[in-house]
Amino acid sequence: MKFVQSVVFVLAGCAMTPVGSVDSSAQAFELGLPPVRGALEFAPGTREISLQELVQRLSELTGCELATDAQTTTQLAVAKEMLESTEPVPADEVYAFVETLLARQDFYLAPAKAGTRPIVTLFVARGQGQGSWTPATVAAGDRERMMRHPALMVRTVISFRNIDTRQLQTQLRQLLVDSSGMRQVVPAGERSLIVQGPAADVAGLLELLRLVDENSASSAPATQAPATQPGETPR
Repeated sequence: MKFVQSVVFVLAGCAMTPVGSVDSSAQAFELGLPPVRGALEFAPGTREISLQELVQRLSELTGCELATDAQTTTQLAVAKEMLESTEPVPADEVYAFVETLLARQDFYLAPAKAGTRPIVTLFVARGQGQGSWTPATVAAGDRERMMRHPALMVRTVISFRNIDTRQLQTQLRQLLVDSSGMRQVVPAGERSLIVQGPAADVAGLLELLRLVDENSASSAPATQAPATQPGETPR
């Protein structure tokens, strides 16, 4: 299904008066997502929250619109998560908190449009491949920010000094089992890989691949000088 076939799910609060001032320029966005304006708060005694309400609250705090299809909207309405605490979630932890709960039930995000009225695609992974969403392109070295986004789809490139990526791709197929096609690893020449998936997962995989690359260098056998015959001068 193409993005133009998706319906724009305008969540409660998107059209509300902004909470405080916010720089909506592209520079203020983190990995394609608009900044959070305040803490995420819960009513006293709350022990359970629907994912539909959770993303509504996220929309209010970021001023974004979420684009989704009918299947995702239906599943959001019935999906719920238990809350262990009603303590407010600080603004700089809101994305990580909300995305963790979304990812637990296979819901994911992808930035669609920045600007003063940003749009973020929200979709469910079960049985759906890429079509109505496009992952954010990020730098492989941006590991710290990627770790804060367990449900944000990203794509990056990592390069190696010692690994043949064509062989590595075959080996990674045993590690990355994903029938939806969301998680992908594609060779880009002999020493680079294009990696796609949820940002926190991608960050973890990149760190693992760096360790493999380093270990490949340290475990490579030393080159031995050719043997000389009696009377020959060593080369």
